[in-house]
Amino acid sequence: MTTGTWISPIMTISPEVINAEIRISGTFTDTLELYSSGDGGINWTSMTLDTAIGLFGDNLRIKVVINNINTSIESLVLLWK
Repeated sequence: MTTGTWISPIMTISPEVINAEIRISGTFTDTLELYSSGDGGINWTSMTLDTAIGLFGDNLRIKVVINNINTSIESLVLLWK
């Protein structure tokens, strides 16, 4: 693994999301920088693992910044309602 940034494709949903939470399984995930967007990536909101935030929109994206070469992500999920 190397350091870098991954940005998900846009997921269009209906109705609009109002809350979101990121969950990740892997190693060294505490060093990740996590962001979500409800407007397709125009504006990004910083997130903390397993913590719900207010997020509004219908074009969801996730951005993950990997700062540690030892990080391994086995699974990543964005929960919303």
